[in-house]
Amino acid sequence: MPLLKSIATILRKEILTHWGVPDFILSDRGTQFVSSVFREVCEKWKVIPKLTTAYHAQTNMMERVNRTLKNMLASYVNDNHKKWDQFLLEMRFTINSAIQETTGVTPAELHLGRKLEWPMDKILHGPNLTPDTTSYDVISHIQQLRSQVKKSSRKAQQRQLRNYNKKR
Repeated sequence: MPLLKSIATILRKEILTHWGVPDFILSDRGTQFVSSVFREVCEKWKVIPKLTTAYHAQTNMMERVNRTLKNMLASYVNDNHKKWDQFLLEMRFTINSAIQETTGVTPAELHLGRKLEWPMDKILHGPNLTPDTTSYDVISHIQQLRSQVKKSSRKAQQRQLRNYNKKR
């Protein structure tokens, strides 16, 4: 029961009061999500709890995020498996600030309406940025790359749509 209350507390403290109340929460059929404690929190906050289809991972959007996170962790920790959990927040930041192929924008932009700033952004876009500073060329190059990425993502979206429509 302590774990179930912990999940409900995290939902209340870290999600609902921080990000706002969603229409529904889609989750797997884990005991923490089918418990009476979880359902009570959802009822109190007027959130509809929805469950994914059993043994059908494709309906759970988190499965894709978990796969990405596992790949990131595997490439980052290499042979040092003792400190992997210390980098989860940075990896979440990376996922939230990466442009998604399908949408062409970052998850942060979709949720917050703006891009997340990296520490390097602060350095490159400092108050003393002029065409004769070294970082000006770097910024110009990055902006060109971003433009190319946007074009590429549009092409990827069209390709995905074409492939999708072939099967329909």
